Amino acid sequence: MDTTRILLLRSESDDPSSIDQSLGARLSAQTRVNNEKIVVTEEIFQRDDDADLERKLARWQENKVSAVIGATNVPESTRLGELAAKMNLL
Repeated sequence: MDTTRILLLRSESDDPSSIDQSLGARLSAQTRVNNEKIVVTEEIFQRDDDADLERKLARWQENKVSAVIGATNVPESTRLGELAAKMNLL
């Protein structure tokens, strides 16, 4: 059985939107597609701290993932996409 690894990043906050997005990603990962096992690993970073976001992503440079999901606001999401591409995470 193949394993699909997904990295889920969200900012540390009580913002219900980020929490709901995170929960939705985790629940959807429970559904197998083509008999694949989906493993979601969640990393939490400090809101409005680009350096912390970059540190959390850097941990995954050697361990390729199939997807990076951001339960973030728009500026954080933009930065997440830029960093993931720059680090060649996928």
